Amino acid sequence: MKKQLLSIGVLSALVLTSTTAARADSYAGSDWLFNLSGVLTAPLVGTLALNVVNEPITIGQSGVTAITIPVNFPPYFNSTVNATVTGTNVKGSVNIAQVIIPSGTISGVNFDLRLQNITVNLVGNSTGINPGIIEAFGPRVHDITGVPSTDPFSTNPNTTWATIQNVQIPGPFNTWITIGSATVSVSSWNATRPVPEPASMIALGTGLVGLLAARRRRTR
Repeated sequence: MKKQLLSIGVLSALVLTSTTAARADSYAGSDWLFNLSGVLTAPLVGTLALNVVNEPITIGQSGVTAITIPVNFPPYFNSTVNATVTGTNVKGSVNIAQVIIPSGTISGVNFDLRLQNITVNLVGNSTGINPGIIEAFGPRVHDITGVPSTDPFSTNPNTTWATIQNVQIPGPFNTWITIGSATVSVSSWNATRPVPEPASMIALGTGLVGLLAARRRRTR
């Protein structure tokens, strides 16, 4: 009897572990809105506010744990972060070799700036998951809340930030002069998308049932 109970307990633990490991949620969609608030700190320009408000983005998903998130730090640089999903945690980073900021983009800076070796680290948590709506990879995720920076110069891998190794200005004879490094401190970011209303889901379900019935009639 004890052996049977032990076997049942081990089996239950394995099933639970398997279920946890196999967790899958669906992020893919072109209906996301991206928001970000932060500060760029760089030589010559001091501190500049970064704000993104309801920017439409498309999150791609190639597997249960692999998604891509476009990230924009206007008007300085933008890129796409390849992120890994672990449970409800989203984490990824991207390296950008070089970006040229044209003269006049930053108020008072009347010459080009060259940014080299940019690293963007993005971390967030899925805080909105609708178990009643199943999409390509599982329940629909409709809200990702970012994990902010801990301070302006932190590179904690579990928070969101960006670093710029070299900030350069034009020098003589078509050269560039490095004047220092820069950081981006992110105070908040999130990505959200609407959750379909129940009526819309019923209509969608009815349509799918109709298509399935039509296919069955054709195959008979």
